[in-house]
Amino acid sequence: MMTARSGRLFSASLLAIVFSTAAHAEIDAKKVTDAIAAQFAGQGLPLTVESAELSGSNVIAKGVKMKFAEADEAFSIGDVVLENVTEEGTGYLVAKIAAPAISKEEEGMKFDFGGASLNNIHIAGPDETDPVKQLLLYE
Repeated sequence: MMTARSGRLFSASLLAIVFSTAAHAEIDAKKVTDAIAAQFAGQGLPLTVESAELSGSNVIAKGVKMKFAEADEAFSIGDVVLENVTEEGTGYLVAKIAAPAISKEEEGMKFDFGGASLNNIHIAGPDETDPVKQLLLYE
């Protein structure tokens, strides 16, 4: 038998679950990857993403490429997973970004990258005016 107190607790828990799920559904994967690309461009590293999709609270950036200053062509990174993306102010907070291992040889030069991950990345939104928040901040 459910008491009034346990009924209120159940109702409050149900509302918390519904609203937390709705908050994740509002994340636009394309807007998140556009914001990250803008931040990298601001650091002098143009980044492109072929497509982006939402998978639960994760954003999957597909076909990521980055162009280094002296390179003729953009360098293919592949797919990058942005884990547990949430809105934060005018931007986003990403719990973890994991980049895959990459090995490439071109014109006698070899590039090896063993993969990396960043935690708690703060991504500025397009309307951010604070120059510090426009930097790619992470912990």
